[in-house]
Amino acid sequence: MPDEGLAALQGPSHGSELLDTLLGAARVWFHGHSRPMKESAEIKGTLVYPLEDATFVRGFLPSERAWALVEFDGDLRVRPFVP
Repeated sequence: MPDEGLAALQGPSHGSELLDTLLGAARVWFHGHSRPMKESAEIKGTLVYPLEDATFVRGFLPSERAWALVEFDGDLRVRPFVP
């Protein structure tokens, strides 16, 4: 999971156009801080699931939307998860 995000989500001045080549090859892409999107979306066959910042959102506790769980039993599902 790289720190830099996709240019498809953030634009070439902030994201990586090289990482965009993984769209369509990856089934799920988790995208964290400094993302413009708030809801998950399918881009070129990849489910892009936004996560909130995992640090210092609620004092020293991560946000409840900073974690996600992937379930796969033939169908792919991603849902928020609080550890």
